[in-house]
Amino acid sequence: MSSPTHITSAAQLRTILSGNDVVVIDFYADWCGPCKAIAPTYEQMSKTHSKPGKAAFVKVNTDELQDVARKYEITAWVPPLPPFSSSCPPHTFRAGILA
Repeated sequence: MSSPTHITSAAQLRTILSGNDVVVIDFYADWCGPCKAIAPTYEQMSKTHSKPGKAAFVKVNTDELQDVARKYEITAWVPPLPPFSSSCPPHTFRAGILA
């Protein structure tokens, strides 16, 4: 399969969200220790489980895309990995747990 896609714009993220059944987003910051710690595991998950049009893994740098981080209410620096799907709106997830 493939490595996670590094998101460079809100438009790119919208395209990926609309083109896949499930999207797992790693909201991260370059300086974040826990983010760095989970990076190899997230990379492996992406390579193992991504399937075009079905499941995508992406990374969003919250320092570079603050508007996207605000939209999804990312405020903590513990790496949240919310899964997004067409059957459950993104705003119902908090740090990877269905709210």
